[in-house]
Amino acid sequence: AFPSLLAAKLDFENEIKHYFESLEMQKRLLNPVHSNLAKTFFNIGLAYSRIGDLENELLFKSKSLEIRRALSKSTFKNDIDLNLVKLLNSIGETYSKMFDHENELKIRLEAFDVCKLEMISENHPEYLKCLFGISNCYKNLKDHKNRLKYLRIIR
Repeated sequence: AFPSLLAAKLDFENEIKHYFESLEMQKRLLNPVHSNLAKTFFNIGLAYSRIGDLENELLFKSKSLEIRRALSKSTFKNDIDLNLVKLLNSIGETYSKMFDHENELKIRLEAFDVCKLEMISENHPEYLKCLFGISNCYKNLKDHKNRLKYLRIIR
């Protein structure tokens, strides 16, 4: 077991080193509001997720969110921004792992609002992920009335 833990730590260190090198290069070459920067911040958050570092996971996903929000305001209205919805759902999952259900609910409701605003199909996986996430969040907050409200939308 020890050699595999050591290998995992080395893999993580190499992965993080690569992402931070990429991030520094992107910061020099790209506009501060660029989708590649958002992707890199998100990938750093995922790397931290794999080792269970929830604070850094949330920190880097939140940096990605700042960029995605800015990008969503600047895109043409006929562009559907699924990346923003996916990122919000992912951050909701992070808050859930942290047992921070109040912030989880805020993020999940925002994701659902973006789905409605962007007219994302009610059968789309991200739309359904929003509803299930909101429902589970209300369950964790012991708010069964609102939980049922969102479960009924799914049907």
